[in-house]
Amino acid sequence: LNSHEVGNNMASSNNPSNVGMVSGLSSSVYACQSFGDSRLKLRATLYGHTDAITCLTASDSFNLIVSGSRDRSCILWDLSRLCFLRQLPNHIAPIAAICINEATGDIVSCAGTQLYLWNCNGEPIASIDTPVGRNKQILCVCMSTLYDWDAENVILTGSSDGVVRMWCLKHVYSTDNDSDAVDKNTLNANRIE
Repeated sequence: LNSHEVGNNMASSNNPSNVGMVSGLSSSVYACQSFGDSRLKLRATLYGHTDAITCLTASDSFNLIVSGSRDRSCILWDLSRLCFLRQLPNHIAPIAAICINEATGDIVSCAGTQLYLWNCNGEPIASIDTPVGRNKQILCVCMSTLYDWDAENVILTGSSDGVVRMWCLKHVYSTDNDSDAVDKNTLNANRIE
């Protein structure tokens, strides 16, 4: 693997039996394995995106790679078998940041001002158009890794306005006058300035 071929987006896997490093290029994902002689050997090239890969993350716990692209798509890949699993529905803008919760397997993807929360099977849990304004895009994201039943789990986002925001998932139970009860998940924000 030549240095001029490697993109700026990398994720690592800490399991030595799996892939040691994952790198995103123009429209593919390179999966490399580290060997004792400090050299990397290309193990697979994964194709699926139609534009540049903008972000990557890998989870040993859930055997998962997630890649995000300028083509507004996120693809879930099997970390062991290095193959396609599924593609998330297209986002409203190019993908800027993604992360996987190592405790729950939940996936967060960010595109423009939109924040999406998915389960590890790619099913939507919640989403929110953050109130930070059109010129204040989400640039990075991470999640706490408390127990999945713990209500204190949070999502942290960093935006182009220099503000870190904390998001928590709230389960809302609402009823309409003439309809059955509806369960909804919502994301609520707290600002840290």
